[in-house]
Amino acid sequence: MRYKISFKKQKENTKKIFWIPSHINITGNERADKLAKEAIVSPNALPCQEWKASNIKLNEIKNHIHPWPHNTLSRKEEVIINRLIIGHTRLTHAFLMKKEDIPMCLTCNDPMTVKHILTDCRKYELQRQ
Repeated sequence: MRYKISFKKQKENTKKIFWIPSHINITGNERADKLAKEAIVSPNALPCQEWKASNIKLNEIKNHIHPWPHNTLSRKEEVIINRLIIGHTRLTHAFLMKKEDIPMCLTCNDPMTVKHILTDCRKYELQRQ
């Protein structure tokens, strides 16, 4: 279960942590919690090793995570680089907020992803050389 943490400053300059459940009485979240509890005891549950080996985005990038080598980048530059690394940009993910279908590349008719734009799209072959 996910909780929100609130900090409240006291007179003695101490901090107290209050745990506030965030899923209570939200239909979608209640259903997700129920299904998660059912999955734990399900005979059809995916074994942990198979899940870890599955092709999920975190497994694709986690081996490349390391501290920035220096602090010469601006905050804006760091955000751009991180978005490219994880593959989440306004161009490739705005459709989620608009509840639309994934955009397709007009040149290749493939899903519009950061990987596609940087490595596969025929439109940018010249720039990649």
